[in-house]
Amino acid sequence: MRILYVSHSIGAAGAEKWLLQMLTAVDRREFEPLVAIPEEGGPLGERITAMGVRSTVCPNVWAIDDPRDPAHLDRFARDLRERVAHLARVIETERIDVVVTNTAVVVEGALAAAQTRRPHVWRVHELLGIDPCLVPLVDPGTWYRIVGELSDHVSVVCEALRTHWERLMGSASVHVLRNGLEDEVPPPADRESLGLGSATPMVAFVGTLSETKGVTVLPQVLEQVRRSVPGTVCLVMGTDGGAGAELERGIQARGLNDAFRVLGFRPDARSLMACSDVVVLPSRVDAFPYVALEAMACSRPLVATRSGGASEIVVHGETGLLTGSDPSEIAEAVSSVLRDPALARALGERGRDHVRSELTVARCAAGWRRALEEAARTLPGSGRSDAGSLIASLLVEVARWRSLATRMRVHQEIIDRHRSAIADFDSWKEEAGQRLEALRLESERTRAEIEESRTATTSRLEALLRTVEEDVSWRERVRSILLFRIARAFYRLATGR
Repeated sequence: MRILYVSHSIGAAGAEKWLLQMLTAVDRREFEPLVAIPEEGGPLGERITAMGVRSTVCPNVWAIDDPRDPAHLDRFARDLRERVAHLARVIETERIDVVVTNTAVVVEGALAAAQTRRPHVWRVHELLGIDPCLVPLVDPGTWYRIVGELSDHVSVVCEALRTHWERLMGSASVHVLRNGLEDEVPPPADRESLGLGSATPMVAFVGTLSETKGVTVLPQVLEQVRRSVPGTVCLVMGTDGGAGAELERGIQARGLNDAFRVLGFRPDARSLMACSDVVVLPSRVDAFPYVALEAMACSRPLVATRSGGASEIVVHGETGLLTGSDPSEIAEAVSSVLRDPALARALGERGRDHVRSELTVARCAAGWRRALEEAARTLPGSGRSDAGSLIASLLVEVARWRSLATRMRVHQEIIDRHRSAIADFDSWKEEAGQRLEALRLESERTRAEIEESRTATTSRLEALLRTVEEDVSWRERVRSILLFRIARAFYRLATGR
């Protein structure tokens, strides 16, 4: 049986990790895989090549509304039909028996399967309509109806997803198949490589640095943890998903630079996790966090928020601790584990046993083989092809309309900013005019005072000059009288008179 897996990404997140697990665990002689990747390279492309699995580049564009990128919807609508046609040619050329779309955010695989009348399986990893970063082109209920209409089997990763699906649609045939983890556990890393001692309390976070993963609450959490467990250090491992800068600001604002090690993507993340004292998962929305399985498999105590699949993975108080999203509640749970080594050890051991018995790759692979076999027994009719063509047309029109609406919103925001700037300028201009008028009046008062002072000074100088002149005249008269008297005295002496 030939299986075409359509991947939305070449990254290393949960959906890609599950795909690699199935490529390894499902017998490739029985289920021959071909992986359609959106571009060459990346962690997924490199791993597929190393495994000896064939891949082909089939571009796709996520069918979501990204408010940060108004041009995204244009790219989706512009050549959707060409992307679907390209995949359809691959399906026909490779004689594919079953098409699998390994995400809820792309539709090219489903539409190509409908066009070629091949069975289609949709593997859904995302909580669309709940995750604020994943807003589908249409409302979630309509989107799930599209998924159901274009699929012969819908597989979701957790009960939370099935509950969400059924709440929106009333009822639906959705199968829960939880992800699993391989038995191999890497040895713990050496803490000295991080400049940390064996006695340093250490918390680990592994995941995309995004709002969805809740990474921005870590500074607030650690600040409170350090009040009860001084010296605690937090390792942060993962690629930046848009919240890295805010995380750094939070660290600096609380003066916690020495308490954090932000390491970026680390291929040895599991080894570093294994040497930590507690793993924290503060996600806001998370359908099935692999990190939870990895922490438990390493016998590490886990503190996770009730954000979706974590509530199904963790048995509160037995295999880990579940909390709400409030940072104080998360901090208290982390502190309680750090303060109580016996509790930490018990949670870690029971968590490890739970993963080994209930959440294995082998169990997931067995369920996946049954799903593929069930799908292969169906033969979509011409109605599926017609529905696919209609849905493609509708999605293109919706994308164009939402693109226009997004651009109008962006333009309105620009207009509003300009209006605000003009209003600010007018206010500044009025204030500046008032200040200039005040300066003019002050200048006139100063000029009058200077003129008055000049006039007074001139009068005083003139009076002084007259005084001096009068003083000179008086001295001249005195001098003349004295000279006259001296001359008269000499005359009398000379004449004897």
